[in-house]
Amino acid sequence: MKIFFTLFLSVFSIVHAESIRLQTKIHLSQDKEIIENAEGLAILESSDIIISDTIAASIKTYDSRGRLLNRFGRRGQGPNEFSVPDILDYAEGKLAIYDWDRDKISIYSQNKAGQWEETERFNASIDDLKIMNNGYLLSGPTADKAGGRFRGFFKHSGNSVIEFLFPFNEMYGIGRAGAVNSNGFKEIADIGIQTYSDFDAQAFYSVWTGALVVHRRDRITGKTSKFGQPTAAYRPPKVTPALTRAKRERKLDMYYKEVGKFSTLRKVIASKKLVIVLFMNSDPGRDYFYSVAQIYSKDGRLLGESALTESKCPHTRISCYFDRKDESLYFISTAISPDGEPDYSIHRYVIIP
Repeated sequence: MKIFFTLFLSVFSIVHAESIRLQTKIHLSQDKEIIENAEGLAILESSDIIISDTIAASIKTYDSRGRLLNRFGRRGQGPNEFSVPDILDYAEGKLAIYDWDRDKISIYSQNKAGQWEETERFNASIDDLKIMNNGYLLSGPTADKAGGRFRGFFKHSGNSVIEFLFPFNEMYGIGRAGAVNSNGFKEIADIGIQTYSDFDAQAFYSVWTGALVVHRRDRITGKTSKFGQPTAAYRPPKVTPALTRAKRERKLDMYYKEVGKFSTLRKVIASKKLVIVLFMNSDPGRDYFYSVAQIYSKDGRLLGESALTESKCPHTRISCYFDRKDESLYFISTAISPDGEPDYSIHRYVIIP
């Protein structure tokens, strides 16, 4: 049976940094080509919308009125070929694409003809990436020459210089940096060990899937601090026998059913004046997941919290993009239509201090 997708752009605004309001929807035409599975997302300066289609192994661009403009990429091993591509960020005129099956990071830029060309490539196993003006902030495992383990690091553009940021043991609150399988790590790994980071002019920020704690590292002094305030909406993850068994036996349906009982941290976003933490909750029937946004001041005070139930996702991974220039936040949302077909939407939020 042929599957058709509908993609919308919904505009929201955060009033006084505490509430969220739906404003508009823009339908993206699927007349030329259907979207098989939208994951990654980016918005260009022209307001064109870019998504990564992981099943089609391609990158697709739509204009601000929702019309398909072009696409590039296909499944394969050669130039502009991918396995499971995901857009992780767009900034500084660069598009960062991560190929999950190959741990390959490709940096693309547009040439004078408006075509995307790969300008840089390197390998790393990561969960998240942010483009900076002189390099890349990556969330993933790495180690220094002394054997210390880290879950966040800064890689300078064009060379191999690395600045290690978030020690393994501090991020997870266990053991010493090199003790991977001791002091509870094997247990918390059942929840998930993904980390996500962001930055502003003063600091780097990082969160871990299993705890509502924002780790902050000052970019000048290197001093670290933490903040985060669990609320009634936050369901602390727990390692249960059912969760451990489902992961050990690789029973994904059972695993996601257990994970759906808890909240999972999925993003930290640093705007000019605020820090936003996003975690995923499931609906009462555990048919889908939605985001909850917590808004903090830069000194760690909780200013507000909103359940973004309009933005639905079939799993606990979140696809979103933060536009630093206009302080907008975009989400990919997935819903199932009455006839059983999936519909995609892109929801846009505007932060108002």
